[in-house]
This record gives sequence, structure tokens and C-alpha cells, in this order.
Amino acid sequence: MVTHTLPKYRRTNGCTPSPRVSLGQWLLNSSDRVILAVIRLRNAIADLQSELERAQHTLPLQNAAVRSRLAELPSWFADLGTELGIASLACRLRCDIAEPYRLFYRFPALACWLMDSDTDVFLDEYENTSLPPTVRWCGHDHLIVGHLTHSEMVIAVSTDGADPRVEWGYDGTDLPCIASRPLTFSEWLIGLTTRYVNPTNCE
Repeated sequence: MVTHTLPKYRRTNGCTPSPRVSLGQWLLNSSDRVILAVIRLRNAIADLQSELERAQHTLPLQNAAVRSRLAELPSWFADLGTELGIASLACRLRCDIAEPYRLFYRFPALACWLMDSDTDVFLDEYENTSLPPTVRWCGHDHLIVGHLTHSEMVIAVSTDGADPRVEWGYDGTDLPCIASRPLTFSEWLIGLTTRYVNPTNCE
């Protein structure tokens, strides 16, 4: 006959691990998960800022086209690199603007470099629209950050969350295309800088 015995010790208050609970398990209770998520987000934002600052320094040295675009940023694009521009966008959308989105415009060299990959970050096709435009996918607003001129798809960032997801799809549809795996905007940007911004390859 199988008998079941209760453990001698139980967690009673969530503050002190019992002898039967490993430290790793204890750290994953609800309050600690929140703390760990905040730490991960803070680290992700710090890493993103570091990478975009590196791109801001390196890409104009590598690429004359990037230098030219940085000198001729559209006014709406340049405004988003300022606190006043972000505040105006937040007021228009009635939501907070996540830090990865702010950093994308504060350090625009990587965005200018994307133009070499048939990605129109200046969104010329939307000249008669309030910029940046939005697309509504899965019932949530997404800010369009790029238009893929070869496929007519757009790249858009969710307005939900402190480290929002980036999606690819078509303006005017209800759903984005299914990606191979979910990506946050910061993960995507860091991936680009890690793979393509080479500090030793300068003119």
C-alpha cells in the first residue's frame, strides 16, 4: 500500500525558505518574480542604450549614407528624439511610450542604417498621415517604425508593456504575420547591432 506523508516543513510566509525548499524555488515566488522581471528589464534597457550609443558612434564612420541621413532627418523623426516629442506622441496615443522606442529615435544612426536594407524608417509613404502612424493588430495599437519597400510589409512596435514586442505584417489587416519566435523591440535592435555594427570596419 502506498502511503503519503506530508513534508515536515512548509513555507509559511513567503519570506524565509523552509529546509525543504531550495533557494532557487524560494526566489521564484510571486514577489520575487516581479523583482527579477524589473532587474531583467533594467539590464535589457541598459544593454540597448549601450548598443545604440555604439552604433551612433560607429555607423557614421562606416557609412557615408548614414552620415547624410543623420544630417537630413525629417522633423517628426528628429522630434521623437526629444522629451517634448515623446510627450506629444504619448498625449496623442493616450499611453506611455516604452523606453526602447524612445532610444530608437534618441540614437537614430541604426535607423538610418536600416534604410540600406529597403526599410523606409522615414515613412515617406505616410506623408499625409500623423507620424508615426499606427496599425491595430490583435486588438492593440502598434507604432509603425519601418516600411519594407520590397514587400509592402511594415515593422511595428506594440504600445503595450515596458519592453514591447516588435511585429511584421501588413497595414490594414487585423493580425501580424507569425514570427518564428516572439521578439521584443530591444532584442531585435540589440541583435542588429551585434551582427552588423563592426567597430573595426571604418572608413
